This record gives sequence, structure tokens and C-alpha cells, in this order.
Amino acid sequence: MGCFPNLSPTAAHRSFVLLAGGSWVSLVFDNYAAYANSALPMGATAAGATVDPDSFHATMMKLAAMAMSVGAVMMCAGMDKTLLTGGKAK
Repeated sequence: MGCFPNLSPTAAHRSFVLLAGGSWVSLVFDNYAAYANSALPMGATAAGATVDPDSFHATMMKLAAMAMSVGAVMMCAGMDKTLLTGGKAK
């Protein structure tokens, strides 16, 4: 599987679902937060929006970010580490 030889097809599918699903959930709730004029603290100070880190859409954006990070860690766990040191792929 290219640079992910230790990644089974099931793990590859799960990591794809976490990455793609987390991206879509983040997109939807980030747009919803923009229409509600509410944002997470760093974005709110830059945009002049209301700081509301405990709202439903903020919680969903945080969960989406966690899902994407878990998917990325799953991909990294199946990566061929010799490619990082300049070796040849298996």
C-alpha cells in the first residue's frame, strides 16, 4: 500500500472515514457558527465575533478536530518508518 505497508484495508478505511468525516463535520459547523456570529476564542478575537466556546457548534468542531487527529495517528501508525530516514520503501 505504498508508504503504508503496515496498514490493513480495514484500518485504512477507518482512518479515511475519520479524516473525511471530521473534515465535513468541521466545515458544516464552522459555517453554522459563522451565521450564528459565534466562534471559538482565537477566531472570535480576530473576527470581532461573540466568544462562545461551550456552544453546540463549537463542541462539534472540537470533536471533528479530534476525529481527524485520530485518523491521522492511525495513518502514521501504519507508515513505513524507513522512508523518514531516506531508505527505500518495502
